[in-house]
Amino acid sequence: MTRQICANCGEPMIECYTKKGMKLYVCLHAKATYVQDRTGRPKHALIYCHSNIFGLKQAFDNMTRETRLTIKQLQNATENKIDPASLYKSANLALELDFDPDQLPELFGAAMTLGYSLGLNATKSIESLVVGIARKSRLVLDNIGVIFLADDAYRWYRAENNIDGELSEADRDKAWKSYAVKQVIEKAKRIKSEGSKKQ
Repeated sequence: MTRQICANCGEPMIECYTKKGMKLYVCLHAKATYVQDRTGRPKHALIYCHSNIFGLKQAFDNMTRETRLTIKQLQNATENKIDPASLYKSANLALELDFDPDQLPELFGAAMTLGYSLGLNATKSIESLVVGIARKSRLVLDNIGVIFLADDAYRWYRAENNIDGELSEADRDKAWKSYAVKQVIEKAKRIKSEGSKKQ
């Protein structure tokens, strides 16, 4: 695997794949994002610069044209604690990786709740959520305190969908992602509930 370095900050970039099979490299320092196809040839459909707020907004508007999601909903969900460029970037990455647009505000808010409980700022919490689920990375999700085994996700998915046999690779991917989202939302609700009981 070729190691990609961010041209802006010189740090290694994280590799994951979009729903269209594009290889996506993301700089966790919120500096740049770009895409290559599986052969390594560069594609220029998704090149973001941290300061290019207009490009980020246009990409967001294009991806949400047929949904009810607005940037205002995400700003409210994150309590306006993430700068616009970083928020657009995280939202665009989530949408490109096939997160449910209608669920995104709740998911971003839940990630912030989990991150705050562990001393993370809002931006780092959202990044950990999106990249952790996109890469099926237990290590990254652990940043916001979400830990589970893949077998737990597969068992839950089989029960939810009345599947007796082995899961296909596509089903395993869907199971892991769906279960991760469920864990994030449920754990955030527990933290909020426990906090309200103490008040």
